[in-house]
Amino acid sequence: MNSTASKFSLERIALLLKRDISENWRSIFYFFLASYIIVLLWFCLAAYVSRYNESLPNGMTPFDMFCYASALLLSFCISVVLCFSASRIFKPMSGKGKRIDFLMLPATHAEKFVSRVVYSVFGTAFVLFVVFLVAELTRILIGAVFSVNTWGVMDMWHVLDGEKLVPGVNYNEHFWLYTLIGFIWTHSLYILGGTYFTKHPFTKTLILAMLCSGLLSACFLAFRMGGQGNSLSITTTMSMVVYDGVYTWIYYTIYCIFAVVNWWLAYRIFVRSQVKERNLF
Repeated sequence: MNSTASKFSLERIALLLKRDISENWRSIFYFFLASYIIVLLWFCLAAYVSRYNESLPNGMTPFDMFCYASALLLSFCISVVLCFSASRIFKPMSGKGKRIDFLMLPATHAEKFVSRVVYSVFGTAFVLFVVFLVAELTRILIGAVFSVNTWGVMDMWHVLDGEKLVPGVNYNEHFWLYTLIGFIWTHSLYILGGTYFTKHPFTKTLILAMLCSGLLSACFLAFRMGGQGNSLSITTTMSMVVYDGVYTWIYYTIYCIFAVVNWWLAYRIFVRSQVKERNLF
């Protein structure tokens, strides 16, 4: 079976995944262990802060503020980990020798691409899920054995009140869909960057993503606010952008199209990969 075989085989994808896992099991284990320790320490800190229930001048308790900061930090860290992993989607092709070995594997281009996507994207997400699951089981066991108060992710999530995050912005399903679609597009940029750049793909793609995000956001806001002047506040502008039905769906459509294009370009670059360099055209 050569790399030009026309039949798509799940069995060959499984073999490619097995090869990646066997070659990188130490890195996977170290990533799991480090993440597990960090999450456990976070739970311990949450249990300690939860003892302080006095209200602050802003009406929130120290634990409320801790939950708010934790939600922002957790979202940021998970996003960075997923994007970093996406930018290393074709790490096996980072060098000339590795590139030749990978291109010569007995599988089609589609199978190799899918296997790397599953390993880099869904594999990383699965490891993070297992980390939080094991950490939750650990803190429940500790609480039962030592009869101490423990706090987990869901406990802190229930404390959060959306109205406290940014006053004036209603955090409903549209906001979370808005954020999710924005992340899907950003993540697709790191897939594209990881496919195209051979050296420092995360750093180069980060710069590209910041430039693209700034440009698209400025264009969208300018289009949405046309004729209304510059007197709108930030929270009012956010509410308009997120919750205005017509413009919201324009935003969703544009970013979804861009994400699909990024994935298509990433696959095109991979299929046209040469031993010396990666070419788009």
